[in-house]
Amino acid sequence: MRRTAVIILIILVLIALCSSEISARGSLFEVRDVYWEEPLVLGAVNSLAVELKFLGESASLDLNATLKVFDVAGTTLESSSTYAGYIGSGGTIKLVFNLSIPENARSSYYIAKLELNYTAVSVSGFEEHEFQVGFLGEPSFSLELVDGTAVKGKLNTVRLRLEVYSTPARAVEIRVTSASPFITIVGTNIFNFGLMEVGDVKYINVTMMVDSTAGDSGAITVTISYADFQKNPQSTTVTLGFSIKTYSLPSFAAYVYPKTLISGKISDVVITLENIGAGLAREVFITLSPAGGGVGVLEGMSAYVSRLSPGGVYSFRALMRADRGFSGTTTLRLSVSYLDEGGDRRHVSLALSIEVARSDIPVLMIETPASPLTAGKECEIALRVRNVGGEEAQEVVIDFLSSENLFILRQSRCYFKVIRSGEALDIRVKAFISKAAGGAVVLNARLRYRDPYGNEFSDGLSIALRVESPPRPNLEVATLNNTIGANQLNRVIVAVRNNGPGRALNVTLALTSLSAEAASVVGSSSRCLGVLNPGSESYATYEVFVQPKVYGAIQLVAALSYEDELGKRYEKVFTLGFRVEGEHKLAVVQTYTKPSVVFPGDKLVRVYVVLANIGDYVARNLEVEFRGNAWIRPSTASSAGVLIPYLPVGQTFTALFLVDISEETPPGNHILELVSNDTKLAFQLTVLEKALFRAWNFTSLSVFPGARGVKVMLVVRNISNTTATEVRVDIFSPFLTGSTSTYVGEMRSQESRLVVFEVDVSTEAPLGTLPLEVRITWTQEGRKMHQTSTLVLEVYRKRSLLKEYGWIFLVFIIALIVILVLKNRERIAGILESFKG
Repeated sequence: MRRTAVIILIILVLIALCSSEISARGSLFEVRDVYWEEPLVLGAVNSLAVELKFLGESASLDLNATLKVFDVAGTTLESSSTYAGYIGSGGTIKLVFNLSIPENARSSYYIAKLELNYTAVSVSGFEEHEFQVGFLGEPSFSLELVDGTAVKGKLNTVRLRLEVYSTPARAVEIRVTSASPFITIVGTNIFNFGLMEVGDVKYINVTMMVDSTAGDSGAITVTISYADFQKNPQSTTVTLGFSIKTYSLPSFAAYVYPKTLISGKISDVVITLENIGAGLAREVFITLSPAGGGVGVLEGMSAYVSRLSPGGVYSFRALMRADRGFSGTTTLRLSVSYLDEGGDRRHVSLALSIEVARSDIPVLMIETPASPLTAGKECEIALRVRNVGGEEAQEVVIDFLSSENLFILRQSRCYFKVIRSGEALDIRVKAFISKAAGGAVVLNARLRYRDPYGNEFSDGLSIALRVESPPRPNLEVATLNNTIGANQLNRVIVAVRNNGPGRALNVTLALTSLSAEAASVVGSSSRCLGVLNPGSESYATYEVFVQPKVYGAIQLVAALSYEDELGKRYEKVFTLGFRVEGEHKLAVVQTYTKPSVVFPGDKLVRVYVVLANIGDYVARNLEVEFRGNAWIRPSTASSAGVLIPYLPVGQTFTALFLVDISEETPPGNHILELVSNDTKLAFQLTVLEKALFRAWNFTSLSVFPGARGVKVMLVVRNISNTTATEVRVDIFSPFLTGSTSTYVGEMRSQESRLVVFEVDVSTEAPLGTLPLEVRITWTQEGRKMHQTSTLVLEVYRKRSLLKEYGWIFLVFIIALIVILVLKNRERIAGILESFKG
């Protein structure tokens, strides 16, 4: 009996698996054709054939089809058909539906809906297809050209529009042929559309080649072959005409840049050819030649471009030279040879006018310096020779000659290979100006040069130069640092600047203090600075000691002496003021925390640091930042710094910082730093070791919903190196009630305790694993501490013997009844016979 029950169960599972359906992935059928098996007879039963194309993979198919034809003389016609068998992918299924056609069905066509229910080995589903069924009448077509223009000598594509009227048509085929010897159909000319319903529109693209010798119009013949739903083949022919236009020819325009040549010079000219017409030019050959005298083409007489589209531009360069003695206007001839769109070669000649201007000559001038010369000394005269003419000067020779009160020294001749037009070159001439010179002297120059064509030029120039007496120096004294400190040796830098136009000689500076009780210059107070040129500076460095408790400002006296170039001596005295400032200095006096004892893992610990000003000046707006280390860090960015607005000398300030102690912080003393104005202050923070416990289950944590008096036994161990007092262990779960808290007391380092809880399990406890939270609290160094861990509680379903083994008992009872019946069958037969009698 048990084996029989197992076999029956396996058979039921297999039937359930085989009966499962997989939804269809898209449409599997396509309506290919619809027609009447025999000519339609009104008032009788007619057979309508529907051919379907199977789009799925090859399979064994069971198909149930229902066809509904709507509103036929006011009624809906309905018929069914089936198909069962193997069908290959792309195969055709023919379904026949018998329909009773009313006598008054007079419409040309009606709307039908085909409902398909199908089942395959792996596919089952439902589809609907709607189409038109032709009854009476014949299909009519509308055929027209969408674009009725073609171009000679090109491949053209014309578009036909085909639309069905009156009644749907079957097996529609379009055949396009040429109606003109100048038109050739290229590519496909037969188009099959199969079943077309009323209102369907099809567009047909026909490619044809129009000969370049064709006229202004052409035509194509379109034959439409089709059949109605009675399977009567028919055809109709339509001739469509269209206009033929000639392709556009290119047109050219030419430009030359620059438009002016200089006689006697070789010029680089750019010729630009532009296609301003509407046609394409191919294999374009360009030839440039002079049409008049005076101009010759040296390079770039011809060019080639493979394709020049409408609006396209092509440029090429040519080297040209105009005769030296020629000027005026001349003409260039540009010959263009190209192939048009029809492949015919054409020739075009264009004329370009160009101006020839006479060349310029070189003209040299000498520019004088703007600053005056100094009398009584040797000087260097900075001159500039400039070519202001329109042509370059070659082999330039310049001779400078002495005059009254001006004497040329060393080199008096200059030579330049070329000075181009507009170019300027510098010349420096050594000369001595006599002390007897007045406000000006004259420098004489002779120039010889030639142009690029061999013409020689000579010129003489007299150049007036301004002369003045030697300038005087003017020295000023200033300090680079105006602030010095009290009770220390300060470095003071004094700058001496020559603001005058003349040089200062034998410059000497002496720095002294007005009061030795305020400050003193350490070392020698005199410095020899030598020579100071105009606009230059020299620096003298002194060491000045400021006495303690000197604040505010002090004055030092600077005595300056120097001479000018004529030997005149000058002496000046300057008073230099300095600001004296002391300096604050911070020191850590005391540190303490709240809480007073700190353990690893503490957050937002308040660290109080008492700071004192042990310097000699008041501290204002002083920022102090707590840096921390790898384990002890500021709790927030804003708690890492404090501002000391005002701290007099000898006073203290208590700074508060909020810090976090990492769980990994090792116990002991940690040296931490405060930073203020790049000054580091160290202080000490002591971190004690925190007790650490480990809890695990001593017995199994498996229970069932509704259990009562369950004992939960846990082992708790102190794995730290410190002693914890007032230790209490609590367990928490929303599904446990009863004794969930146990007081343990004192636990020393590495000591273990067995903790027992007796709880009841809620009947609402869900099956599976539940978290059991274990919370351990204790007292250490006067602080209440806690630690939480999580164990896993397994909740299982309580087993029922009757439910689990009831079927065995039932089989046993049935077997016992069968045995009793077999053993007492004769007695039972007798009893039954007595009932019959």
